[in-house]
Amino acid sequence: MKKSLPKQGSRIVRISSELDGMEALYSSDLSPEHLFSVKILFWALLDNGEAYAVIPWLEDTITTENNRSLEGSWQGYFDASQDRIFFKPPKHKQQELKLAHQFYETRASHNEKSKTTKLEVTPQQLPDHLGTHAAFKKTNEKGFYLKPVISWQLTQDGDLQAMVPKVDDPNIQPIIGSDDELMAANTHAEFRYYFQHGIAKRIKHQDPNALTVVSLLIDLV
Repeated sequence: MKKSLPKQGSRIVRISSELDGMEALYSSDLSPEHLFSVKILFWALLDNGEAYAVIPWLEDTITTENNRSLEGSWQGYFDASQDRIFFKPPKHKQQELKLAHQFYETRASHNEKSKTTKLEVTPQQLPDHLGTHAAFKKTNEKGFYLKPVISWQLTQDGDLQAMVPKVDDPNIQPIIGSDDELMAANTHAEFRYYFQHGIAKRIKHQDPNALTVVSLLIDLV
């Protein structure tokens, strides 16, 4: 998985689920007069002390601020419950991330040359609450299939991995986030993209437009 973080060398050290429905706003070069919103998966604390929102975006997870992707640019955050736009992560989320990191951090390495402290990552595994699905290209043929993302794992290296079922079996027991029946989607050779609930639902309902666009997108890779 490539890292799409705002500053080179920064990494995620702590994540917290966004459960109040806040969204990230983007503009599009193709339609500059409009904004479109994307549901936020997590708020993340980076090792440079800054906090950002994280969203699944096609083949990666990306942080929002200072990010430019798919011919569009991040423009802010939107809280529908208060009908307001804002430009920095909520203070309560920033405080939650920093306090949790301080509480769970077991060690920090001090760089004598630069006199800086490198924040260590405490691994986490949080459930996916957006209905995210991972799309995989079928081996040796056209077409694709979806797997639901059960949870997201923050590794000790600061990588964020989507955990999906290893097998497709309708009789399999319910899977929880730490189950041995999970694998990291991005480690699979046929992994292509992440899709949030709305697109995944249209695909599962065999929406012809969604199937055509996604099939073309996947077959191009």
